[in-house]
Amino acid sequence: MRHASRKNLVSKSWEYRKGEPWGWLYDATPRKETIHNFLSQKNSILSDRVKTKMYLDHKKDPVKYSSENLAKEYMVREQRIMAILALKRREAEWIKNGKELDYDLEARFEAVFGTSERGAGERHYVDVPTYPSFEVLTGEEANERTPGLKVDPEKLAMREERELVKTFKERLDFNTGVTGASLKRESRRKHAAKRPKGGFALLVTPLGKNAKDPYVAPLDGEVRPLNDDEEVFKNQRTIKPRRRIG
Repeated sequence: MRHASRKNLVSKSWEYRKGEPWGWLYDATPRKETIHNFLSQKNSILSDRVKTKMYLDHKKDPVKYSSENLAKEYMVREQRIMAILALKRREAEWIKNGKELDYDLEARFEAVFGTSERGAGERHYVDVPTYPSFEVLTGEEANERTPGLKVDPEKLAMREERELVKTFKERLDFNTGVTGASLKRESRRKHAAKRPKGGFALLVTPLGKNAKDPYVAPLDGEVRPLNDDEEVFKNQRTIKPRRRIG
């Protein structure tokens, strides 16, 4: 959040102009920063060296250096770790295939914006709204009553973060081809699949209270269960109701 009392900030970054009021009104990190002491100004940008180390450690021991453990070690959210590992895997594939990478561009960006070796303890934060609640109490009841929120923001944030991490991983795995590798990601209107001889097999979803699981009906008249990619395709088309987050 911005704070109007922060003035005359000298910075060459494109994000903060000289003299523009800036500062933290609320600190959601463990550092207890203020508008006069804000160490986390650029700490959200991790260096490429740190990202490479994350990838190599995770590749060496995926259990010890899981995305969850790396997030705790480097004090960033788990979604960022998963995205970094996915991009580093893609980078390693490009290097293996002989593609040329522009390392100078990465170095120039780091020189301009600055980097950090560790995050600032970023986390998902829930701002629980409060409303007036009036109740007639006696003096003794008022002395015994301790006002407080009906919903614990920390517990609510943890529940929501678990759902956010799960959803992010599912979408990241699909977008990077980890799941549903044989599925086409292009628009089916612009890049329609070539119709096989005799037509496509059908995905059948039985209806009813005691309906069987969905199955595939090929052209030969037989019935078979869905393979892994077909399960991914079905799940992608299935509406997943959940509580609103944010």
